[in-house]
Amino acid sequence: MEIEDFDKFQKDQRWTHAKNYAHFCPHWYLVRTKIADVEGFNNFLNHIETHGVFMQWGKFTRKYYDRGEYRYWHMQSAGTLDQVIIINREKIATSMCKEIRKPIY
Repeated sequence: MEIEDFDKFQKDQRWTHAKNYAHFCPHWYLVRTKIADVEGFNNFLNHIETHGVFMQWGKFTRKYYDRGEYRYWHMQSAGTLDQVIIINREKIATSMCKEIRKPIY
């Protein structure tokens, strides 16, 4: 996925606010089964995996990708990417979680 396609895909989506985390780690998410462009979802996910960096949050290690004002990640920690159902994003500048995410080098 080219960066222009990444930007267009994220702008074209209706991100859902994660209300349960609003007070702790405010973020938004996409659900694979609720969007029309599954191929775009897969390409977006592959872009995060290809260009992201590993970070640890609590006991979880995931790839995170920063682009513009947002940080993106998905919830799959094992298995294959076609099993990923959710992609998340948060605003980097206002994230209350940034202090607890630690890059792994």
